[in-house]
Amino acid sequence: MLALFEPESETPAKGALVILADEGQSPASGLAAALRQPMARAGWAVMVLGLETPPYELQEARRQRDFGSPEDAGMPETDAADETSEKSVDDESVMIDVMASEDVEALASQYRARIQKALAAAVGNLVGRGYSRVAMAGVGRAAGHVTHAATASGGQDVSALVWIAPVFDQSDSKALAESLGESGALKVLELYSARSSLDAGGATQRSPKQREAAFRRAGIAGYSRQPVAMAEQPQPREAQALTNRVSAWLASER
Repeated sequence: MLALFEPESETPAKGALVILADEGQSPASGLAAALRQPMARAGWAVMVLGLETPPYELQEARRQRDFGSPEDAGMPETDAADETSEKSVDDESVMIDVMASEDVEALASQYRARIQKALAAAVGNLVGRGYSRVAMAGVGRAAGHVTHAATASGGQDVSALVWIAPVFDQSDSKALAESLGESGALKVLELYSARSSLDAGGATQRSPKQREAAFRRAGIAGYSRQPVAMAEQPQPREAQALTNRVSAWLASER
C-alpha cells in the first residue's frame, strides 16, 4: 500500500499522525492528501495512506445489508402445489447463498488484514523514526479501520484517534463501545458536518449524538465530538479548518 510522508515543519515535533484516506482514494488525492502539509506546518509529522476500494463482492454485500434485497418485498404468496414444486429450487438457492456468504466473509477478512498490516507498518515506521507520540485519523469509511488498528494493542502504540465524517460498517458500529472500552485510555475526537442532523441515525449508522450516548452508557470518557462547517463528505478545500480542530484537540490531550 502506497504511503506519503511529510516531516514536521517546526521542531521539536509535537508527534506523528497517520491518516488513512477515505475508501477508493490514494494518499495523493482527496481530503487526506490535503491535510498532509497543513498538519506538518502545525508541527506534526504526517504519513498518509490510501484506502483501496473493497472487492466487488464486498460492495454488493454491504449494499444488501444497508438496503435489503429488493426481492424481499412485494413477492406474491405461493399455493401448496407451488411450494412442493419449488422446494428443491429453494433449498438449492439457500445453499448457494450460504456458500456465497462464506466466500464474502473470507474476502472481507483478507481485505481488512491487508489494511491492518499497512497501518501497523506505518505506526512502526514512525516509531522507528523516533516519534514517541503517534495518533491516527480516518476519513469516512477509514474510521473503522484506524479504530481497529489503534485498539488492537490496547492503545499502547496509538495515543489518540480522530474520526473525520466517519462512516462505519454495521458490525463495526455495534462493536465500537466494546473496542474502545478494552483499549483503556485511548482518546477519540469525532469531527462531523454541522449541516447534518445530530439525530439522523439509521438502521446501520448511528449519529454522533447516538454514539456519544452509547459511549456514556458504556463508561467511556475519552470520546468527544465537534461540529465543523464542512460538507457531509468533506472536501480538500476544508483541510485547513480541519487541521485547526485536529491540532488544537491533540495539543489539549497531551
